[in-house]
Amino acid sequence: MAKVLLTRPHDQSQSLTQKLAVHDLETLIAPMLEIESMVASIPPLQHAQGLIFCSPSAVTMFDKRCRENGVEASEVPAFCVGQGTKTMAENCGFKTIISADGDAKDLMRLILTQTRPDRGVMVHVRGADVTKDFAKLLLKYGYQTESTVIYNARTADSIETAAMNAMYAGEIGYVMFFSTRTAQAFVTLAKSQGFAAAAPQMTAICMSDQVAEAARIGVAWRSVRVAHQPNENAMIETLCDAVSALGG
Repeated sequence: MAKVLLTRPHDQSQSLTQKLAVHDLETLIAPMLEIESMVASIPPLQHAQGLIFCSPSAVTMFDKRCRENGVEASEVPAFCVGQGTKTMAENCGFKTIISADGDAKDLMRLILTQTRPDRGVMVHVRGADVTKDFAKLLLKYGYQTESTVIYNARTADSIETAAMNAMYAGEIGYVMFFSTRTAQAFVTLAKSQGFAAAAPQMTAICMSDQVAEAARIGVAWRSVRVAHQPNENAMIETLCDAVSALGG
């Protein structure tokens, strides 16, 4: 059976590897993003009505910084974009976790229905590059907001040798893309390092139509499949369906 190439940051790919092993799927990890901690102060949380997290990395980096500074944040409700972020918040000890189980638009709708502008500050804990800046967006609805940039996701300069060799050998049948940035990074390296020629042997499994659009630019995949919902479980289901349909 062909291997699945995972492009998420290393810790998230390791977690996904364990979940795919249940489906007898072998993986190879080639992170397209490297998460780097940034020096950021923790805002006062006594008036916060919620923390906004759009990635597992935001949760882990924030938890680490809170522990380093002796800040107790577990009592503040955590608003999470999806399952992976929710699970990380659970692991870090947050007591109240509200998940949109979707994408940034779903999270925005959730926040607007579950909170009120007069109940306190909404704190967006995020990376240096974001698709949606919730702190700015919520200002339009009369909220008090804080934006805490806690990490930077640096794009990979090259793909790992093991992954390169596996693609050249035709061992990789599927590549999973959970974000536009990872898809863009992979495509850029595919062109510059020459492994775009292996794409006709591979199927791209994408989190959303936007991610799929980024993956298609200049790369001729065997096929591109989009998850029916923007979450990890749907991505796994889409991958398993593709493997079943293509016979390995």
